[in-house]
Amino acid sequence: MPATAILRVKDENGKTYDIPALRGKDGKDGYTPQKGIDYFDGLNGINGKDGTNGSDGADGKDGKDGANGFSPIISVVPITGGHRLTITNATGTNTVDIMDGKDLQGWASVINNNTVISFTPADKTEYRFPNATSVNIICPSGSTNYECWIYIGGKNASFSISGATQIGTVSAADYSSISAIEISIKDGRFVVGFSGELI
Repeated sequence: MPATAILRVKDENGKTYDIPALRGKDGKDGYTPQKGIDYFDGLNGINGKDGTNGSDGADGKDGKDGANGFSPIISVVPITGGHRLTITNATGTNTVDIMDGKDLQGWASVINNNTVISFTPADKTEYRFPNATSVNIICPSGSTNYECWIYIGGKNASFSISGATQIGTVSAADYSSISAIEISIKDGRFVVGFSGELI
């Protein structure tokens, strides 16, 4: 049986009346709407128009001044047998000693303008053959305590050396298109250079 409730009221004279009231049965559970059945998402709206550009902002403050630059200081002073170069920059001071070259004291000089030459070089002698196209060099037999320098200036010149061992792997074919050849022989060994640079 449904529970009973009392409704109490007063009339205009202040008399109280109790009126029994009945409470009805509980109602059914409510229904939760389902998306796609009871309701749907709305369509995306159209993009709005771009707003107008804002006004330029105020200029920023000036940055701080950078550090002062540093001009390198270079000095050269003579030392025994050469010169000392000192360079001072922002990071510190660097010093290098540059020694003087040595004179070829006691060396002889031979110039031969022939085109075909065959000879045995002497110790401490420089040979210049500006027109030579064919040079045969016969090193002193059994001697390994000597040195000489040879310049061959003829175009497409060729040469041969006996009695000395070559240092390096340059072949005779590499000499054919060179306008100048330099050969340094010392203690039974020799190196060959082109255009003033030994290889």
